[in-house]
Amino acid sequence: MPRLSDPKLLASMKRVISDVSQTRAMLRTLGPPLYHESVDTAKQKLSKTECTISEKERSLFKMIVQLEMMHDARRLFEGRGEASLKEMEVKDIPVKEGKKQDYTNPYLPVNPTAIEGPIQLTVGPDRKKKEPESNVLLAIIENMQYAVTVDVLHMGNTKVETAMILSLRERN
Repeated sequence: MPRLSDPKLLASMKRVISDVSQTRAMLRTLGPPLYHESVDTAKQKLSKTECTISEKERSLFKMIVQLEMMHDARRLFEGRGEASLKEMEVKDIPVKEGKKQDYTNPYLPVNPTAIEGPIQLTVGPDRKKKEPESNVLLAIIENMQYAVTVDVLHMGNTKVETAMILSLRERN
């Protein structure tokens, strides 16, 4: 997105999506894309019916495949986002008395709190701040073949499984 530093474009993004920073944090959680060889190896091992791999390895390979699917969905989401932003910039339509009316894309997922007013912070039963709900993540994974939850992201963040992913990358 070469024009991301344009103030008009940034202001438009803030009006359309109230939780851009939350979405960016979620996308950063995905980390860099996996090596294609790692994904191919994982798919190959999962496709064998009589595998001798353990259940832990099987779940790791599934996670690798799902993570790759999330990266594909992210690339698709970023492409759509850039096109939507360009479209919104073009459709800044003049109306009566020389004022301009902002165009918003009705198909872009927007958190209901962005429409209803300011976000009120809530505290959960464990006395920790609860993040407001967001529909933006749904746009990232809407085209995925399998249901993927945020637990999949956290699953790969343990030291052991991160080391396993790194060792898979090194082997391939």
